[in-house]
Amino acid sequence: MKVLEKKIPQHSLLTMCAIIKEFVEISPSELNCAIYGAEQSGIDSLLTVRELREVLKISHKHVYNLRDQGKLNFLYVGKSVRIRESEVIALLERRSA
Repeated sequence: MKVLEKKIPQHSLLTMCAIIKEFVEISPSELNCAIYGAEQSGIDSLLTVRELREVLKISHKHVYNLRDQGKLNFLYVGKSVRIRESEVIALLERRSA
């Protein structure tokens, strides 16, 4: 696959994964590699609960239920909650397996 020249925001990757997974058998990590190339900075993007809700089209309560069930880890920055993009991708990969 050809790597796109223009960088796409990391949170857009999750939206693209959700859409593409409905039509094509490709894992989120394979899509990530195709979009950004094999060489990434290695720094994981952080999402807010609101961003995650919008991308996955799930409720606020469902996000916290995923955490309570041990399926999603939160990072706390002061009083703010952040979720690593890699955690979300791993969650999507586990669900698609």
